Amino acid sequence: MKSTTDILRERAADDDSPTRTYAISLAGHVVVIAAIMFWPAGFLSSPSNEVMADVMTISLGGPAGPSQGGQTALASRPVQELLPLIEASEPQWVQPPAPAPPDMTIPTPDAPRRPEADVPVESAPDEARGRTPTRGPELRPEGNALAETGARGEGLGLSAGGLGSGGLLEVGNFCCPEYLGTMIELIRQRWNQRQAVPGEVMMKFTIQRDGSITDIERETTSGYLALDQSAQRALLLTSSLPPLPTRFSEDHLIVHLKFEYHP
Repeated sequence: MKSTTDILRERAADDDSPTRTYAISLAGHVVVIAAIMFWPAGFLSSPSNEVMADVMTISLGGPAGPSQGGQTALASRPVQELLPLIEASEPQWVQPPAPAPPDMTIPTPDAPRRPEADVPVESAPDEARGRTPTRGPELRPEGNALAETGARGEGLGLSAGGLGSGGLLEVGNFCCPEYLGTMIELIRQRWNQRQAVPGEVMMKFTIQRDGSITDIERETTSGYLALDQSAQRALLLTSSLPPLPTRFSEDHLIVHLKFEYHP
């Protein structure tokens, strides 16, 4: 038979077990929280999920448009004199459009002519002819328009007509759109887009620094072998492009090119 002292000692030992359990649980929570806070970012992410900054998406399809559109826009008339503050707030006179020419009328045969008096014409010297300066809210350099067009030419324009109708061009931070126009034109020359069925093929390839095309692969299929092979054949026949522009700092450029077939 146990004595009273032994029973009290066993009870005291049992009372320590919850305290030890709480301590272990608290330590485990601290370890888990520390692991979450200091876990390296992207440790479990795969490289395929990384966003590539040098990827373009281009759509090639539809009838071929002009490789270059309008160049420098027709500028407005030059402004040579600033308007005073009082006159700037007032409405300014605007050149009205020229009147429409009258309809052609049949002349009366043998109509009498009014006699004209001979008036001597004296031409004024060139230095006597005055020129009223063109006025406006701000000074602008010399323009090349004969009338006020309301437009101001800024730099050199470049259209994307060479991409065809419905062309999608997402160049992001790519520096040189004229290089893309050359690439599209060279690939289009080797692409047979005359097919009996409609479809779209997405091709992916890489342009190296020297202009060579590598890593050609098909991302999406049109469902027709002839269309897929036509798109792949266009890239294989092109094989090489002009070297990447010097302003482009990367050593290669990844392109996603969509071939659209419209019978």
